[in-house]
Amino acid sequence: VGRFYETFGNSVPNTMERTLGGNRTSVQWYRPNPPRSATMWSLRNNTNYMQTGALSAVQFVAENREKILRNYWNKSNNSLDAGREKAPHAWVVPSAQDRKADAAYMVNLVQRQGIEVHRAGDDGEFGGIEVAEGDFVIRMDQPYRNYAQTLMERQDFPEDAPSPYDDVAWTYPLMFNVDAHPVDDVAILDDLEMEPVVGEVSLAGSVDTPRRVGSDGFYAVLPAASAHQMRARLALASGGDPVVAAIETAVEIDDEVTLPPGTWTVSMADMDQDAMEAWAGEHALQVYRVRAEDLEDVATHEVDLPRIALLHTWSRTQDEGWARFTLDQQGVPYDYVGEDRVADLAPLRDRYDVILFPHQGRGANGKRILQGVDPSDGPIAYTRTPEYPSHGTPDSSEDITGGMGFEGLTALRDFVRDGGTLVTVGSASTLPIEFAFLRDVNTRPAGSIFVPGSILQGTTVDAENPLTYGYEDRLPLYHQGGPYFNISNSAPGSVAVRYAPGDAMLLSGVAREAGALGGQPAVYSERVGEGAVVIYGFDALHRHQNHGNHALIWNAFLHWNDLAQPEE
Repeated sequence: VGRFYETFGNSVPNTMERTLGGNRTSVQWYRPNPPRSATMWSLRNNTNYMQTGALSAVQFVAENREKILRNYWNKSNNSLDAGREKAPHAWVVPSAQDRKADAAYMVNLVQRQGIEVHRAGDDGEFGGIEVAEGDFVIRMDQPYRNYAQTLMERQDFPEDAPSPYDDVAWTYPLMFNVDAHPVDDVAILDDLEMEPVVGEVSLAGSVDTPRRVGSDGFYAVLPAASAHQMRARLALASGGDPVVAAIETAVEIDDEVTLPPGTWTVSMADMDQDAMEAWAGEHALQVYRVRAEDLEDVATHEVDLPRIALLHTWSRTQDEGWARFTLDQQGVPYDYVGEDRVADLAPLRDRYDVILFPHQGRGANGKRILQGVDPSDGPIAYTRTPEYPSHGTPDSSEDITGGMGFEGLTALRDFVRDGGTLVTVGSASTLPIEFAFLRDVNTRPAGSIFVPGSILQGTTVDAENPLTYGYEDRLPLYHQGGPYFNISNSAPGSVAVRYAPGDAMLLSGVAREAGALGGQPAVYSERVGEGAVVIYGFDALHRHQNHGNHALIWNAFLHWNDLAQPEE
């Protein structure tokens, strides 16, 4: 069955003749029965089409219930057999993780798919993989074996396959930036003591004391670039609001403990032991009690929470909707500001410290973002009325056309010059680049590079850059079509993340002709006036999926007034 909406999307409900050209009437894997070159079509047809498909499926199941049930039983048994006959026979998710909250979230998400998860009751080693008591084990001898393997394994998209139009990589351990290991030794299924997991799991943090500490000491917290660190910082603010600082260089405490740059410090005088242990346990963070003299002469800056605005356009609300969802999930407070109100809210610096401008979709550029919906189609109101009570939320406007205009652009420029931090994600970064917020930064054409939605490897440039606090030398980056930056060697800012060399870049999915990306900048920040601009060459908040990239945004929030020191 062909899907006409995959050939011509309906942006308006009108019934009209749709004329198709190019390759939109060709046979594709998602369009085996293509439409005619011209046909009468409307939004109602799309709805009817989907309803017919759903009703047909329900009817088919009802008429063939016994055969379908028998086939499902057979498939489940085949999966059980495959789990014992084919490697990997299990996946192990260690409970000892740097990002414990993220690992627990991933395991819970796996469970929500109907996949069975067990927990090791003893230590063992299987196929060179060490398993510790308390580790999570996803056995492959289970009905949803194939689905579990699909979620956990690397996606190798065939180079000679027809070009996909969207995501082709979703490898869970990479998307969450957590450790998980396939086990090729079938003995793990019989020889490892384990119990089924029932209900949601959590991993607790801890407060440890490497050596004796006096009452004038500090708690040293390792955020570890967790996707949940914003929630943890906000909880501190609501639970007594102690002063939180970040160390700017690594500090060796003893032979076993070294505090990395970005470690938070909280005075023990501001928070008692019981409160810290409860907070660390709840937010799954590693905390050390350290002596005051351990931090003497160590450069720090305050981790103060900013006033945040999320800027949205009226021409593209899908990606910013996912950004809103991610902020909401972490309990991050923000104002939701439409492009048509930016100029009216000036001076923006009086209201906000950080403005987040989410991805605007593949192919967007600064001119298109600035202009917005064509005013010749206006005025177009999006307001709640008795006839349309669902309209006008979560934002409303009497006229959604015309974009932010030069008045809004000027308000953004003044916001940065007056000390605010503008964080632009994905294609939204073309706005400050094309309109000269950043003098020595340009976009460059993608050329033959084709990355439809894959996981690439990035490298951190400097562990002391606040944007990469908590990350290792290498990190997975979700990437979908740029934009791609050309940054002059004389640029006064700092590159925080670069793409790995071409032969080491692709982690999962497909990346054709992407060798030219090797070593190129992916995240960059620069001081502009009294403020800063941070640009990302990928969507770090993509559909609430790439949790391992979220801390790149959270770090920009938490260190908003300590960014963009020049790269050495």
